[in-house]
Amino acid sequence: PEGMMMAALLLSTCAFHVPTTYHAGHGFQGRIFMSSPEPVSQPSPPPVEPKSYDEAEKLGLSLFAAGDFDGAMKRFEQAKGLPGAGYDVIRAQPGAGIQGDKSQPPNPRGLQESRFASPAQLAIAEYNIACCKLKLGQKEEAVERLQAFVNSVDNPGRQFERMLSDPDLAEIKQDILAMQEELKSKEGWNPFAGIKKMFNVEFVEWK
Repeated sequence: PEGMMMAALLLSTCAFHVPTTYHAGHGFQGRIFMSSPEPVSQPSPPPVEPKSYDEAEKLGLSLFAAGDFDGAMKRFEQAKGLPGAGYDVIRAQPGAGIQGDKSQPPNPRGLQESRFASPAQLAIAEYNIACCKLKLGQKEEAVERLQAFVNSVDNPGRQFERMLSDPDLAEIKQDILAMQEELKSKEGWNPFAGIKKMFNVEFVEWK
C-alpha cells in the first residue's frame, strides 16, 4: 500500500528432539534404539508491546503492509493513548526532585513533563484506522473515521487531494467527494486558509 515505510522480518527457529525407545525383545534386551530426528517448531516469542505512539504506529504500518488489517487497526488505536509528540509540564508533589539523585537531575521547581499523542498524530491515526476498516469491509465505519480525520485538521481542503489519490480509499471515493462538497458549501470555507491550530497534518508521516 502507498506510503508504507515499514516491513517486519520474522525469524523462526526450530529444535530437534531425539526420542529414545527401549526394546526388550529376544536377543536385544537392554538395547536402546534412537529414532530419526524430528523437527519441533518453537512458538514465536510474544511481540514487544509498544511504549510510545511512534512504536505503535510503526507496528501498525508493518501489520498493514503484511495484510493483517485487524491487527494494524488495533495498534493504531493503541497509539492514540500512548506518549507522543504532545507534551505538557505539570508541578509534581512538593519537594519532589529538589535535591536530585543519580537517576534524576535536580528539579528546583518540582516540574514533570507529561507526554501524549499530539492533535496531528491523533488525526493521522484516524486516517489509518479508516483505511484498515475499509480493508476489513467496514465501509460505513471507514467513512465515519475519515470524517473524523477531516474534522480534526485545520485546513481540510488541502487534504482531499491526498485522500482522493490514495488507492486504499478508492472504494469510497464518492463519499470523499461528498465530504468535499459539503465542506465547500459551508459558509466562509476557504481552501487556502492559514494554519490556526499550531499544527499541520500535511507534514506528518502517515500510512
